[in-house]
Amino acid sequence: MLTLLLTCLLQSAPATGSALPTLRELVRSADLAGQARIVELANFPVETAQGTRVAVSRSKKGARLARLEFQTVWKGAAPASAVWMLAEPDYAGYSLSLEQPGASVIVFLSRGESTDPLQQQYLEKTDLVLWRAAELGRGLCAVEAEALRTPAWRFEPQDGALGRLEVGSDGRVARVALSELKPRVEALVLEQREPWLRARAWNRRGEFAWKLELRKDRSYTLLIDRARGEDRVEHFVSSSCARELEAQLAKAAELEFLPRYGHEHAGQLARSVEWIGVREIELRTLDFQDLLDADYARAARWSLGLYGILRGGISEPGLLDGRVEDRKYLR
Repeated sequence: MLTLLLTCLLQSAPATGSALPTLRELVRSADLAGQARIVELANFPVETAQGTRVAVSRSKKGARLARLEFQTVWKGAAPASAVWMLAEPDYAGYSLSLEQPGASVIVFLSRGESTDPLQQQYLEKTDLVLWRAAELGRGLCAVEAEALRTPAWRFEPQDGALGRLEVGSDGRVARVALSELKPRVEALVLEQREPWLRARAWNRRGEFAWKLELRKDRSYTLLIDRARGEDRVEHFVSSSCARELEAQLAKAAELEFLPRYGHEHAGQLARSVEWIGVREIELRTLDFQDLLDADYARAARWSLGLYGILRGGISEPGLLDGRVEDRKYLR
């Protein structure tokens, strides 16, 4: 059997929000990933969950969609209903020509950046979710003949054989076997089921205490101490939230931490954040006098920032918060 090859553009990651996604980020951002065939291309109107028509280019009567038939699923579960993916208009990451049905593709699909079901889009007058290629359209690559072409992805040293890419004469094009890509994606799916971060808020009356455990695949378990008893919520944070968390954690290497910041007062909000396997920090009532120490201030602000990103990733009503009070310390 001839070996399928993966062709990808390698670029240095810019230090902005336009950085090219790593394979790890593609896997984390995707709700559904695998190898599929494009069985139909069609222009179709799209609407919001409230039934409002989604505006597209004036030159088009509807969005250009591709209907996919999955051959193998690497992450998630292919829905029983038809899988339609937005092909155009979408982000500039789409650089592939999909003029004819029948193309074989590798896809990393999401239901959209927002985790709120009301923000999802649907084919007009149906309950069919419109999927998008993850990471600003880069989660799509076409299999042409015996090669896979991708938008620009980055590979990490942890990707093993995928990181030892054959560089082309232009210094950018590289090749790896598809047989190496599939098990690496499946390994990342398993790895990302591990717990990553925990957060907790308690001690103040008027709102509900809660505990959160976030896994590396963006899924979380939220336990809410409501008046009627404990509620359990299973949901996801957005891909952008996960990227913010990674960026915040990367800053920790430059800091020295205490186990607690602030002072304990009866009836005052208490919170904690835990980077599982690394450190746990308790946050109590802060005082500007404490922040006169520069090292203390940097670590305390980092801790408040990490808590704020985690708390901002959940939208359940009535939960203890504290981010408004934190603003004066983060300025």
